Amino acid sequence: MKLAIISKMPITAFCFLISSMAIAGFPFLSGFASKALIMESLHEYGEGFPAIMITIAGVGTLLSITLKINYFVFFGRCDRQVKVQNATNSMTAAVVIGTIMSIVIILMIVPSIWSAFVMIRENSFSINVESFIKENKNLDNGYIYDYKLSYRKGGSINVFIAGEPLTASEKNRLIESAERHGIKESQLKFSERAMYEANDNVSEKLVKGIYERTDSEISRRESRIRELEKELEQYRREEIPYTQIAKEINSQYPEIGKLILARGAEVKCDSLNTSKGLVLVTESGKPLNEQTRGKLENWLKIRLGDSTAVVISR
Repeated sequence: MKLAIISKMPITAFCFLISSMAIAGFPFLSGFASKALIMESLHEYGEGFPAIMITIAGVGTLLSITLKINYFVFFGRCDRQVKVQNATNSMTAAVVIGTIMSIVIILMIVPSIWSAFVMIRENSFSINVESFIKENKNLDNGYIYDYKLSYRKGGSINVFIAGEPLTASEKNRLIESAERHGIKESQLKFSERAMYEANDNVSEKLVKGIYERTDSEISRRESRIRELEKELEQYRREEIPYTQIAKEINSQYPEIGKLILARGAEVKCDSLNTSKGLVLVTESGKPLNEQTRGKLENWLKIRLGDSTAVVISR
């Protein structure tokens, strides 16, 4: 029984062991950094299956490269003589430098990895808080006018509320909403101080005035939205299906080669009174006779539901 190769190549064996551990993502080595960032990203987006597969692959790498190859190549004893040729100084230096780098690099980038973890966690918490505030901006008897974030100890939020004090049911509703957005009850704090005091008439009037103005502004904007919706509906009703009208006229009056159809305003020059009007100008080889023109004009009035329609033939 012969001795293991590690006895003849201790430097190579040690460097191979460290390098194989780095490839497998062993903690505090260079491979661990990239693996940790990938796992953190998968956890952030809730991708459980890829994370499990990467973990299984890491275990497989550990078993096959770190344990199996090291054992059979360097640590296992063999029953036959193996001739080992000493490595040159340059080869040994390259192996040692590579191994040292795999250890040193992790010491250099650990602060960066930690900063990345903190940044990802803080960014996720900020997004959750913004969604929570946006969903609960207006309360039953008040509103959220400001909030303050703190990222210490996992993060917390202080919510500033104007209006009447929160009822127990309303506070529970806010807590449930916060938990839906990934914010724990222990991270949530409500500040109602100096915003509404029952015995402070000045503060009460001030807050109510602000709240009433907010309601008034909301009502004004809703009214304007309804007006715009009516105008849009009116515009849609008055919109002319030009292509369809042209097809229908061409099927009835093939002699008409071109038409101009438009809405406009009829203005009386003496009084300057205006009213809406609809004009159809037809072009053909010769002008339509009065009977045909009148028939087309009546059809157009019925088709578009506009009694002001006028047909001009040229």
